[in-house]
Amino acid sequence: MEQHEKEIMDSIGRQTENIEIPERLRPSAVEEQIMKRQKRERRKRYRYALAAAACLGILGIAYIQTNEGNTPRNKIISPIVEKVHKSDKLQMANSYEEIYQLVKGPGQRYGHEIALEEEAKGTPEASVENSKNTESSYSKTNTRTENVDEGDIVKTDGRYLYVVKEEGNGIGIVDTEGNKLEQITEITLEGEFCISEIYVENSYLIILGTESEEIYPAGDAIYRTEYEYAVESVCDTKSIVYDISDKRQPKEIGKCLQSGGYSTSRLNNGYLYVFSQYSVNNPEEERKEQYIPCVNEELLSLDKICMPDTESARNYTVITAIDIQNPSETTDSIGILSDQGLCYASAENIYLYETIWEEDGGRTTEIRKFSYGEGKLTGVAKTRVNGYLNDSFSIDEYNGYLRLVTTVDRTNAVYVLDEKLEETGKIENLAKDERIYSARFMGDIGYFVTYRETDPLFSVDLSDPANPKIIGELKIPGFSEYLHPYGDGLLLGIGMEDDGNDEKDRRGKLSMFDISDPSNVKEIDKIVLKDSYYSTAFEDYKSVLADAEKNLIGFFTYGERETYHIYGYDRVHGFTCKMQETTGKYAWHVRGVYLQDTFYLIDGNQIESYRLADFEKVDDLIL
Repeated sequence: MEQHEKEIMDSIGRQTENIEIPERLRPSAVEEQIMKRQKRERRKRYRYALAAAACLGILGIAYIQTNEGNTPRNKIISPIVEKVHKSDKLQMANSYEEIYQLVKGPGQRYGHEIALEEEAKGTPEASVENSKNTESSYSKTNTRTENVDEGDIVKTDGRYLYVVKEEGNGIGIVDTEGNKLEQITEITLEGEFCISEIYVENSYLIILGTESEEIYPAGDAIYRTEYEYAVESVCDTKSIVYDISDKRQPKEIGKCLQSGGYSTSRLNNGYLYVFSQYSVNNPEEERKEQYIPCVNEELLSLDKICMPDTESARNYTVITAIDIQNPSETTDSIGILSDQGLCYASAENIYLYETIWEEDGGRTTEIRKFSYGEGKLTGVAKTRVNGYLNDSFSIDEYNGYLRLVTTVDRTNAVYVLDEKLEETGKIENLAKDERIYSARFMGDIGYFVTYRETDPLFSVDLSDPANPKIIGELKIPGFSEYLHPYGDGLLLGIGMEDDGNDEKDRRGKLSMFDISDPSNVKEIDKIVLKDSYYSTAFEDYKSVLADAEKNLIGFFTYGERETYHIYGYDRVHGFTCKMQETTGKYAWHVRGVYLQDTFYLIDGNQIESYRLADFEKVDDLIL
């Protein structure tokens, strides 16, 4: 399951609390329907996503998450009061028997899902610089950490476009020389393999995705009808590296296999860090391969398995480090046994965090910290904080401190933790009866949006980690779901306009905030998109093109029609529409990129090019 799908599921869980789920939507019924659909839709891309979901063990998320008041299935071993804000050492496994006793337990709580996202570390300008491309004449993937690349479905090296085909089994390499689009190569992968993301790094093309296999009962194949269920779905994450020195003849130079469905990855200083989620189901104690993750068909050693603080857990986050020049050999691997969590990575550290549902109905967040670099992974510490995180934009590392904004019951809080995850400072009881909708940290200042009827945009001064302070609050109608730095002193918001009368009347909105004085933030311009009611920007930040240098704001919306928008902004004219193009039905396959003076709209297997000067169409191509 890909990042945007995971965050959608998490969002659905939060928004549908306390809804009684019909029998047909309970986990067993959902699984049955999914299995049937998989049989009928074997060659469609979304079929692979559903198969991955079965591998990841998340088929009951919507049901469990909507029953907030239920008693948690996993009992916390130690009293929660002793864990909140107090750092502790990470515990590695001592024996296979210990692991088996955990994984054979009553089951998981189906909390948040895996999705790794980045936030900038370093100077305040680091976040801003990611919205610009001053060193090159082509756009790059919208990432959050400087010098840390993220995979996506479209990449470019300044001349060639590398596009994941909508079927999920191939890569098209397209030459853009002379403003003409020419597909010069197609890499096609055989078997039950679905490509999720790719990278282009110098002369290397990296392909990542999930390989699935359905295991059926013994017997003649004639009985394998669309109504017969597989005994088990086995998923592995595969990383394949190609030498593309010759674009017309790519050569595979190595690959790596690890347990679980693909989650996400990061590329940092020549090393690829691959994340997968591996779920254990009904293991047999003597068969360690059923409950211990494998990397390149070898079991992880006990000292590479991090243990949880619960009496049962059936999900691993598997992290594997690979030198892309030698992709068949791993430099390090670790398996984090958990109850399903989210991941956030700075330039130097990885944080796995998960929501813990307490017996009294409250929620806390457990955080486990790992350092990474030069292909090595090292456990550092763990702790808990009150409340839950809206998404990974709500957690940020800066100058050695971890800053978080959480929703705690009917209020919200800001926490600052040091390098050992010990509490340094906090603000509690913020914005009663509201919850966090979006957040963005920029150096010493953090911005976050809460929502109920109006959109309070808070600014918090974090320059003194021991004494964080709310220094500004702006209330406007509606809310921003995504925040992005846009040049000096500006913050872009993509969200919804809401007059508070009827949710059906909500429409998409662009807002530009003047943050030159964080204590006096102003909305200096806005535009309401009257025919749109949802944007992929809310769940998938990689789908956003926000480049202040080129003055391009590109994003996709649903509404009366599916549309890709290009806007510009200046302080004199405000927002101006440069292009609105109706797209096809493949919302999560839509990307906008520019190379030199040309803009390219990729909509599934269709590519269209436009002049940046006037957005007149130049050429098109179908892969």
